[in-house]
Amino acid sequence: MITNAAIILTEDVIAVGIKPARHCDIIHTLAKSGCKILCIDGEQGFMTDEGYFIDRVSAKAHAQKAGQMKETGFRQLYTEDLW
Repeated sequence: MITNAAIILTEDVIAVGIKPARHCDIIHTLAKSGCKILCIDGEQGFMTDEGYFIDRVSAKAHAQKAGQMKETGFRQLYTEDLW
């Protein structure tokens, strides 16, 4: 199950938004806090209920399997598809 939107900032740092946060909300929060990392270049994806980061394409298949969303015609998962 998909639980949160997330962005990988560095090899060791993943920024996670609390549902119903979208990726843009994570970026705005980081910018307001003075984050010097250019998170717009980070890989956007999602966290699973098992604590794993998965990219948008894998997340779509994961969410469909979990019954969290209907087919959208897009290859990738977007937060708007979930909440």
